[in-house]
Amino acid sequence: MKLLILTNLLSLAVIAVLVAYVLKVRYKHRKIAENLPTEAPWKPEAEADEIALKVIEWMWHGSSVPSNDMLTLETVANSIGISREELAAYLKEHQHPNFRSWISSIRLQHCYDLLTTTDHTLSEIAYKCGYADLPTMSKAFKRQYGQSPSRFRKI
Repeated sequence: MKLLILTNLLSLAVIAVLVAYVLKVRYKHRKIAENLPTEAPWKPEAEADEIALKVIEWMWHGSSVPSNDMLTLETVANSIGISREELAAYLKEHQHPNFRSWISSIRLQHCYDLLTTTDHTLSEIAYKCGYADLPTMSKAFKRQYGQSPSRFRKI
């Protein structure tokens, strides 16, 4: 009889722990979902940001995604038909800390868009956004949006 009571108490304890865990996971999930942006934080405005739109067009609508070697201030400026100085002035005027961070924000915007609008695998998205591999994209995405691309997609 004592063994039966002890077994029942142990079963109740296990159930209580499982319920607590499920509630904790649900709470975390809800908190993450509440803190997610409804849209990516940076998106060029159609008329006000003509240079960014040209760069986006060049990066994503060509035959292949430009590699990191191709993404220099001079190469990008030449590719969209402006001078290096004009592109540098644009970055300064729009308060982008530097060229690399600006390109990174464009790539992350593209990742965000692909994650929310396609069923591509994360590796495909990393490649399509110009990242060398998935871990590099995941690290940058987590730094920008506060969570991994896989977790973001699940929510």
